[in-house]
Amino acid sequence: IETDEILRLYIAYKKNLGSKYLISQHGGVYGTRLIPTKSEFYELRVADKWISWGHGGLDNNKIVKGLNIKSSGKKIIKPHPGGRILFVLPNITYIPSRLMPLLPLKRINQNREIINNLKDKVLEKITIRPHPNHLRMKYVGYIANDCEISSMKNFSDDLRNSQLLITTNNSTTFLESLSMNFPSILILLD
Repeated sequence: IETDEILRLYIAYKKNLGSKYLISQHGGVYGTRLIPTKSEFYELRVADKWISWGHGGLDNNKIVKGLNIKSSGKKIIKPHPGGRILFVLPNITYIPSRLMPLLPLKRINQNREIINNLKDKVLEKITIRPHPNHLRMKYVGYIANDCEISSMKNFSDDLRNSQLLITTNNSTTFLESLSMNFPSILILLD
């Protein structure tokens, strides 16, 4: 919403008419970073109430506890015994004006190095899951090398075909996999 001028104008118009602006948390890393993401900073500033399913800063009177609407009603996904190993890539973007630069080239090279250091027996079971909007980005093929790249739009479908999830990003996909009691590994990078 912070980048969609039409939506922002509509919200401003409705707020001027007296409407309340409620936002529900939609990402997993809210409240966990020293410097918040642009969307977290923006949403907490403009919302009348912000519904959280895990934010640590509940001392802000705009934040109210809620549930992860996106995951409500989802069933636990059991690991597929002979399934793939799902390697979820971080959302790699370069926005130089951002408060918190994401160091995209470093993240790309770190993820590629992890993939390249896996043994052949493991590599043949790896499926790379890029951010859905980045499926055709060149960096995905560079990281994946010769590994299978998922084209599934729905994260749950990828999980159903997997026995393990690995990621280098504390993100919504990682937290969703944990909430579904799915075996997951988070590799923390510097």
